[in-house]
Amino acid sequence: MTSASNNFLKGKVERILIPVDFSPKSSLAIEHAVAMARVYGASIWLVHVLDGTIFVAGSVPGVLIEIRERCQTALEELAESIRKEGLECSVLLCEGDLDSEIEKVIADYHIDALVLATKAGTALAGFSFVSTAERILRKTMIPVLTVADCHPVHKWTGEGCFHIF
Repeated sequence: MTSASNNFLKGKVERILIPVDFSPKSSLAIEHAVAMARVYGASIWLVHVLDGTIFVAGSVPGVLIEIRERCQTALEELAESIRKEGLECSVLLCEGDLDSEIEKVIADYHIDALVLATKAGTALAGFSFVSTAERILRKTMIPVLTVADCHPVHKWTGEGCFHIF
């Protein structure tokens, strides 16, 4: 068991990591992480990972630099909105494989909990969860809160099985 897992079991969470892709789902994850940070008095760490493999040699010069700058600015804007709520917030912009970079950030910065946006949905769309979120869940040894915008739940009478869509 990692020290981060021990911290969580003791009710001590000091650092919460949120991988951000600037989507509405990331915003929802941030909302949940902010609420969690208030409960524990924790700091929030926002991370965005650029996949460097999508940029091939011969691409337009300066494109990657501009993308990095825009991502850094967007991260800082998100962090500032969190800081305005009285919470400590740090940002990290990484480049590489998403799963590996998140795993590295967790280890390097002694992250205690991870709040992860998912793309969970209904029917076949629900299988998108298997992609990024499940790979990260399988690799990490710290507590993970997965957040998805859910469909409204129909009223359950409390009898028999009920499938939630």
